[in-house]
Amino acid sequence: MAFFPSCTANRSGKILQIAVLAVVLVGFAQLALGETKGTKKTEPSLSPAPPPSYTAKTRDRAKRQGLVKAAGTNWSCRNNFCTATAPFPPITAATCQAIRAEVGNIAALGDGKNFLSADELQKCNAAHPQSGTVGTATQGNIKTPGAPPLGGAATALSPALTRQIDVRNEGFRKAQEALAQQRRRAEAEAEAAGPPSGGRDIVSQGDDCDDHNASVHPGATEVCNLVDDNCNGAVDERVLATFYLDADGDLHGNPARSVEACPHQIGTMSEGAYLVPLGNDCDDADPDRWHGC
Repeated sequence: MAFFPSCTANRSGKILQIAVLAVVLVGFAQLALGETKGTKKTEPSLSPAPPPSYTAKTRDRAKRQGLVKAAGTNWSCRNNFCTATAPFPPITAATCQAIRAEVGNIAALGDGKNFLSADELQKCNAAHPQSGTVGTATQGNIKTPGAPPLGGAATALSPALTRQIDVRNEGFRKAQEALAQQRRRAEAEAEAAGPPSGGRDIVSQGDDCDDHNASVHPGATEVCNLVDDNCNGAVDERVLATFYLDADGDLHGNPARSVEACPHQIGTMSEGAYLVPLGNDCDDADPDRWHGC
């Protein structure tokens, strides 16, 4: 009679062991499933492309100086240059007209690489002719920004035009020297500050090359400002604009005489009035010819 209770006890113990084992296995399975569901593939992070820097050059000194809101964007105007660094809709003749309404006739408008064409500039400036300017034609020595050349043979240089060309060529030389000096000073400051591979002690100094400026740090967007914004040891890489000497004053520059600079640098120097963002003049000694020479 004692045999049967012993078998029953053994059988109950085995069932209990199997039940415990099943619970443990189910727990492991749920844990594994949860980890699988929670695992996400890490995509490599890409540095955002720097926003384009837009430049508008006015025929004369901009009617408004400082902060100017036009075409839904804040522009900074100084002398006859207005600049904006921000996401911006495609620049068209209509956009140009919105900017022109605030600052005056536009000589050139673009992002450093792409500019409005001569026809688009002509439409921009002819929309609402302003006093002292010509809408669609040429009168005397005043030429509409972006107007097509008159064609024909080159005109003889007047004494006044000869002096102007000499003054502007000398101004271009001074601008080259001043810009080169500013660039050397900015590059020396960047080299002294970083990056860590250049000799800085990353343990004691960290990887921020200017901890007093929140906009300057590794991974920051590089903007044209004579500062190493992203702490890589280079200044204004891939964001410089090209400007060309306009010796004859027709708002078209000599492609053989150019400088690279930030728009604000050009706007703050008196010689900046001789520099334009369009380098397509085949005869920079004749204000009535800029192509088809």
